[in-house]
Amino acid sequence: DWNYRGETGDKEVAWTLNRHGFLTVLAKAWESTGEEAYREKANALLKDWILSNPYPGRQTFSPAWRPLEVARRINNAWIHAFQASGFEEQDTELLALASVLDHADSLYLEGTCTSSVCIVRLIVRGLFNIIQQPTTH
Repeated sequence: DWNYRGETGDKEVAWTLNRHGFLTVLAKAWESTGEEAYREKANALLKDWILSNPYPGRQTFSPAWRPLEVARRINNAWIHAFQASGFEEQDTELLALASVLDHADSLYLEGTCTSSVCIVRLIVRGLFNIIQQPTTH
């Protein structure tokens, strides 16, 4: 449940969950151990998140699309997690690439990225970092 607020109903729990910090932890664990379970879990979680949280096309403060979570998810989690060569499965990679555009649009609507240069930079940085490593499928 991507809207889970913990036992006390704290919205910070849901916001933190939607920042996807767990992806970098799973990527590092996979890289250091070679255990496929880490890679499989990360891919399953990311696919589930993308499919369970479609972009609303407007500014929102939901746990999934609050601007701070959008920015942190792209800049702090997705980019770093997918720098590990072979970490992403092909279908996960395609979903993530499509979602990067939604993330950029979300930040544009919020006013975080107000210039076309900012949007292009975000998209190019996100796409480059997700696909820079060749996949081994």
